[in-house]
Amino acid sequence: MKKALLVAALSVCSAFSMANAETYKFGTEATFAPFEFTDDKSNVIGYDADIIRAIGEAEGFEVQIVNMPFDALIPSILTKQLDGAIAGITISEERAKQVAFTDPYYKSGISAIIRRADKDKYQKITDLSKSRLCAQIGTTGANAAKEISGNVGTYNTVPEAFMELKAKGCEAVVNDRPVNLYFLATKKDDSYVEIPELVSGENYGIITNKKNTELLQKLNSGLKKIRENGTFQKIHQKYRCPLLFKKYSMNSIIEYFSTLDWDFVRSTGLLLIQGAFVTLKITLLSVSCGVLIGLFVGIAELSHYKLLKYPAKVYVDIIRGTPLLVQIFIIYFALPAILGMRIEPYIAAVVACSINSGAYVAEIFRAGIQSIDKGQFEAGRSLGLTWSQTMRKIVIPQAFRRTIPQLGNEFIAMLKDSSLVSVIGYEELTRKGQLVIAATYRSFEIWTAVAIIYLIMTLTISRLVAYLEKKYNSNGQQK
Repeated sequence: MKKALLVAALSVCSAFSMANAETYKFGTEATFAPFEFTDDKSNVIGYDADIIRAIGEAEGFEVQIVNMPFDALIPSILTKQLDGAIAGITISEERAKQVAFTDPYYKSGISAIIRRADKDKYQKITDLSKSRLCAQIGTTGANAAKEISGNVGTYNTVPEAFMELKAKGCEAVVNDRPVNLYFLATKKDDSYVEIPELVSGENYGIITNKKNTELLQKLNSGLKKIRENGTFQKIHQKYRCPLLFKKYSMNSIIEYFSTLDWDFVRSTGLLLIQGAFVTLKITLLSVSCGVLIGLFVGIAELSHYKLLKYPAKVYVDIIRGTPLLVQIFIIYFALPAILGMRIEPYIAAVVACSINSGAYVAEIFRAGIQSIDKGQFEAGRSLGLTWSQTMRKIVIPQAFRRTIPQLGNEFIAMLKDSSLVSVIGYEELTRKGQLVIAATYRSFEIWTAVAIIYLIMTLTISRLVAYLEKKYNSNGQQK
């Protein structure tokens, strides 16, 4: 009885301790199987995910894994959006100038994958010196490829590089060997082979901000503890063979869906539909905010007050004159560095898209207001209405009806442009597609499904806009 009470007391204390444990955000790039990829519930799994969670358990802190593009990891740490990152990151002198590395936790190497038909042509790494090579941007694989050949194409994800190899846009993919082996293990055919010779050897480490020495000490201490208690060896054994990885990816897709590719598409449809709802949510919210911003800015552009007119014009010119992608980067990476605070990917995505949409909607409203006959203004004033009352009760309602087609076009454009927020790890439809492809390398089926879902959404919105346009005649009166 006493023993049972003691166990219960210890459990309660342990639960209380974990409930009050500090939480650290660690970034990863979940298109790098087997080190990090997603399961059928969009949870990040893999070798690195198991390692960092085991370290957190050993050191008594909670781990929150944030999924984002690889080339955004270090900037996110520097701007304190993340506490650290674990993503198969090679320890290098160049990176060590920006961030702090833990002790190495994995020894890897760089290799090259070629088409089997070219096996006799490319027997050694040096045989690729005059060939076009592919690699993931910002990786040591890309650096190694540039040392091999002067013709290198870089891509956002590893699966995109392999898609280019399949399309014969390059002769080899240069990448970390475990990931290359995973690719070979997941293919149904034997169309690809690895050049036996390794390009180079390298060590992986976990990174954190140089100023965060406390976290660095915890990571090294936790890494030492899981090596000593056997947890590290168990994780290493779990992922020792690429052929074992398939049981962890997307409900055994590789094994289960061995016949019809379209069965595979249907099986992943739920994940893509979830991504579509996220896309619709961010689009609806961004355009709604954009309409409010655009209405104010559009009226300000027509104002006789210079303090309103010129700032409005500057805003419109700057936003319309710069890419949305750059605006997302500025809000997510640059502003936190200036403000000294974190901005969640969702907030950054909505703010960037709203500001971008507001500039275009402003021009739509400005043109709509200017299309209203001046006699409407005069009629309002003759009735004793003020300028603001005339705008609110007479001009703006008519202008709004006339701009319905243009506003519909803006909604559709933002629906498609929202895919750009995937660069900061926000998992909308396009990002969901990338994550599924990373675990399965079934690019044709997934991108086809993504395109169909986008088409269904845009056609539905087009029909709705056509209905609203038909409902109101060209002079703004309801039929």
